[in-house]
Amino acid sequence: MIDFTYASIPPSILASIQRYVNEGVSPGHFVRAVLENNLYQAVTRADDESQAALCTIVAYVVNETPSAAWGSPHAVREWIVSWPERAADAVAMKALSDED
Repeated sequence: MIDFTYASIPPSILASIQRYVNEGVSPGHFVRAVLENNLYQAVTRADDESQAALCTIVAYVVNETPSAAWGSPHAVREWIVSWPERAADAVAMKALSDED
C-alpha cells in the first residue's frame, strides 16, 4: 500500500531526492535507478527499508517532483547538467520580485 504521507520513505532517501531536485546533486545508485524509471536496478540496489518503501518512493517522485526531473536516464542527466542554468534563472527571478 502506498503511504501518501511519505512517512515510510527512509530519511536518507528523501534527502537524496530533495538534493537532486533542489540542488542538482547527482543521487546514489538506488535513487538514480528510481528516477530513471529502471525497476530492475531499483529493486536490486535497494536495501530492505528502501525496498519496502519502493512504491511510496515512486509515488513521491511522481507526485512531488517536477516531471522533467525523472522518467529516463536522459531526463536525469539533463536535470543535473542544466542545474546551473535553472539556479541562475531562479536567482534572477528572485531579484526581480525583490525589486517590486
